[in-house]
Amino acid sequence: MGRAWLVLLGGLMVAACSSETGPTQPPVVAHVTFTSQPPASVEGNVILTPAVEVTIRDSNGDLVPRGTVTLGIGTVPWPAPGPRLSGTLTVSAHNGVATFADLRVDKPGSGYTLVATSGAVHASSSPFDVKVTFTDVAAGGLHTCGLTSGGVYCWGADTYGQLGGATGAVIADSVPVLVPSLLQFIQVAGGEEHTCALSRGGVAFCWGHNDQSQLGDGTRNGPDQCPGAQTLLVQCDTAPAQVAGSGVSPLAFASISSGPLALHTCSLTAGGTAYCWGYNYSGQIGDNTTTNRPAPTQVVGAGTAPLVFTALSAGGVHTCGVTADNALYCWGYNAFGELGDGTLTDRYTPAQVTGSGSAPLRFTAVTARRLHSCGLTTDGAVYCWGSNALGELGDGSTTGENTPVLVTGSGTPPLVFTSIGGGDIHTCGVTTVGALYCWGFNHNGQLGDSTTTNSATPVHVRGSGIGPLVFTAVAAGEGHTCGLTMGHTVYCWGFGADGELGNGARTSQVTPVPIVQ
Repeated sequence: MGRAWLVLLGGLMVAACSSETGPTQPPVVAHVTFTSQPPASVEGNVILTPAVEVTIRDSNGDLVPRGTVTLGIGTVPWPAPGPRLSGTLTVSAHNGVATFADLRVDKPGSGYTLVATSGAVHASSSPFDVKVTFTDVAAGGLHTCGLTSGGVYCWGADTYGQLGGATGAVIADSVPVLVPSLLQFIQVAGGEEHTCALSRGGVAFCWGHNDQSQLGDGTRNGPDQCPGAQTLLVQCDTAPAQVAGSGVSPLAFASISSGPLALHTCSLTAGGTAYCWGYNYSGQIGDNTTTNRPAPTQVVGAGTAPLVFTALSAGGVHTCGVTADNALYCWGYNAFGELGDGTLTDRYTPAQVTGSGSAPLRFTAVTARRLHSCGLTTDGAVYCWGSNALGELGDGSTTGENTPVLVTGSGTPPLVFTSIGGGDIHTCGVTTVGALYCWGFNHNGQLGDSTTTNSATPVHVRGSGIGPLVFTAVAAGEGHTCGLTMGHTVYCWGFGADGELGNGARTSQVTPVPIVQ
């Protein structure tokens, strides 16, 4: 509304008028456009590059200089729980362009889209895929984990938070789920109901069930409540908890180990000193006691010749380690001869495996599991010892042994092995040509030979050794097996009712299937 006033000019009163208008209204956003689309394929939990850009314009097609744009996920290939899109999701436009510089999508799958919103206007991006490139794989009891450049992904049973996230009503996931963490992990290990990973700087972190102090954080408890047996609530950690003292001398670790049926964890320093923590009923910690240890405890004699270790394997109720002179030592439960020292007596400190350290038993790797152990020699042969009721020693019999026996045919083509991995009651090995062979219990198809028949000698995992199934590593759980290929993908087979195969289903498979990508 106009306003009038009087102005005095040369003694005359003059009426003047002015006209007043309100503030200029900003232009309304009428068009939202993705001017820089997400790449057609992106790595899980790695920042999208180049940055996604969204342009906003008014009804005349002119840039709207200022305004906000919010991004969200549009099409999602999997309904599984957990965050998918992270980063700065609401951005102010600069000269009409909103730049999203730190977007990440963590869940693998095909056909994702992004939706940009500014005011009442929306636009969708081009479809894109999210993949995960694995560098390490580990199998726990009923779950599996893998290491990628974007972090650790886990799948399978999550009753105690072993997947690294809240359990809630969903206690299993059949596709890879990111373990939420800003840490840069370099190795992962799966226990029976817990998981551990090693970060840069030698710091160890664990999560999941902690009833036997297997997380090593100095407690026997956890901050979370997880559903246990008979619907009881038990304490656990659903997020990575730092292992007490790790990352600082003398506990700057170079490797970490646990496995199916294991309620303890062990780690090795760069200097060859072994430390273990958790359940110790049978002396598997190696400190000459049977007292559980809630924090890393040095294995007696470790770090000094002859017990300068180069590799460790934490089994169900025993532990084994390879020394710098290619000898093998084991400690813990020994009722079935799984320590390989020629006796059936439990050992609370390391006992040398009979014949190890001298030809032909000069070992480079070891896998310790529930009631048996196997070692890989310098010439690519595999020797096993312990319980053999279902053929898990691979020597063609079902007779147990308390000293090493040669796995039938190993050490000569085609069974020249480069790595091994033991499951609960089965064992597998990768050969020089990337083929996989397994032996032992096969009720769930964990041998991967398209049958459910046990085998006391190595059987060829179907399709392995020929692209794309040229394997570089193998990991075995209670009733399933997974392999890492040369192309950095993971295939799994065997028991799958808890989603541990990672293929989006909860059924068993008798041959390798790829995890969801």
